[in-house]
Amino acid sequence: MRRLYFVHITAGLLLSIGVGAAQQWVVTRTKADIEAEIKGTQVSVALDRPSIVAGEPLTLTVTIRNETGTDKMRCTDKNCVAWTVRSPSGVVASAWQPPRSGDMAGPAALLAPHASRSFSVVASDTAGIGAPGSYEIVVRYMDMAWDQLGADAEPRSFTVLPRDEAELAKRARELSEAAVSPAADVLAFQSLAVIRYPVPEPALCDAIDHNVLAAQYLVPRLEASGDAEAVGCLVNQLGKGGLNATVIIAALGRMTRTQVDPTLRRSIEDGIAGACARATPDTPWTKGACSKP
Repeated sequence: MRRLYFVHITAGLLLSIGVGAAQQWVVTRTKADIEAEIKGTQVSVALDRPSIVAGEPLTLTVTIRNETGTDKMRCTDKNCVAWTVRSPSGVVASAWQPPRSGDMAGPAALLAPHASRSFSVVASDTAGIGAPGSYEIVVRYMDMAWDQLGADAEPRSFTVLPRDEAELAKRARELSEAAVSPAADVLAFQSLAVIRYPVPEPALCDAIDHNVLAAQYLVPRLEASGDAEAVGCLVNQLGKGGLNATVIIAALGRMTRTQVDPTLRRSIEDGIAGACARATPDTPWTKGACSKP
């Protein structure tokens, strides 16, 4: 029997390739098709720099090339790559495997024969490597619908330098500045979210204020802090409405269940109640978040 493999279609995929192309690609691929596509995919990886200080993440640029004789659809984001970082002795220091449920498909590109496309990702887990030394990262480009099939890039070596508070402080400042610049992208937000250094909460709040994409990465860091400044930032951002309302209300809702300070808990509850009371059809994101149980 001919078996078809389906993948969850997201807005990112539809915007990248169009509804018609996405539908045709998703419903006509069999396992044999996917195997052939993977064999015809060449993957290479470049590191943004040869060394990082313990506590900061590594950034990768992944390039995929279509080595088949026909046009092929290729995913172009973090949800289609996996990697493993090993020490010289072979011990796994960190690893990433993309989720295989929910919105697992993102941006994609239709590549002509021998055409290539590059995209950058933050290897967030590498911020947790605390032992200085040499490491090797192996990146695998995986199919969105069949994650047992993949094409491996050549291993890349990098060095983790001893933790240096001054260097981490400098890097945190650079990321904070990049996050509020007109050219800010998700790489700055992702790096700022995971760097193992106490980023000032006003810097996180400024980034959220400047770019709607920042919230999904930086709100969890504010939530984890849970202090008065973090609560004030989130409540203030919620009062502005907009696309961030859903993620902020969800975070504040969790904070009401974990916050032990009754004054802060009341501030959170009042902030949510106020935003929901002001929600109108003109603020659909806030209204939608408030209607969830």
